[in-house]
Amino acid sequence: MWLTDYFPELIALDEAQMPRLETYSRSLGPVIIEPVLIPHDCRDGFLYAWWRRPEAYLDERIRRASSSFWKLPSLGAGLTRLAAELSSGVWHRKYAAILELDAIDLGYRLVRTN
Repeated sequence: MWLTDYFPELIALDEAQMPRLETYSRSLGPVIIEPVLIPHDCRDGFLYAWWRRPEAYLDERIRRASSSFWKLPSLGAGLTRLAAELSSGVWHRKYAAILELDAIDLGYRLVRTN
């Protein structure tokens, strides 16, 4: 996900708070794990909901709605770089391929038992 290019701390944050997928079967027995695709126009406020609308991450209200941003020690450098790359068109050149997608797999998973 491109957001981690601007806020690499998100990777460590996710790894620290999310259980590894293999732990589910140890706790629950046989499980089915399926990807949850995120639509481009998702209106929920979770972290990666705005993946195709990068300008949204510059909005403090959007960031306040995501607990992941609360946990990051500093946002300044990432926000400055994101704003500059959006303004200059660099972001759109780097990530043009995702702008064509209607939905994307960003690592969210549905875990269910039989």
